[in-house]
Amino acid sequence: MDTINEQDGIAEMRHLINDFLSSKQGSSKVREYISSVAQDDNRLRIYLNGRKYRANYAWDTLKRYAEVRFDEYPEHFLDESHDVGFKNCGNSEHAKIRDKLDDELLS
Repeated sequence: MDTINEQDGIAEMRHLINDFLSSKQGSSKVREYISSVAQDDNRLRIYLNGRKYRANYAWDTLKRYAEVRFDEYPEHFLDESHDVGFKNCGNSEHAKIRDKLDDELLS
């Protein structure tokens, strides 16, 4: 179902999240992470915006991210307090190095 506006999308995402949490599916870490996202409108907006405000697709993306992060590949997410993709995006994270001609390169 396509969502008409942002607030409808947030409400629909929260409904999908509540359905998931009441079903007792998923690991405890996945459920804890999804529950924390449900409390933050800005984080819900990020998922909704990434899926063009289609709440079902945004929910699938959120759920899959949590499963990958906490169940399938936790070794790739060593710092659990940092959400990859939400903070510090862009080239500013890359160490800047220079070549022999003193041109700036990104590593």
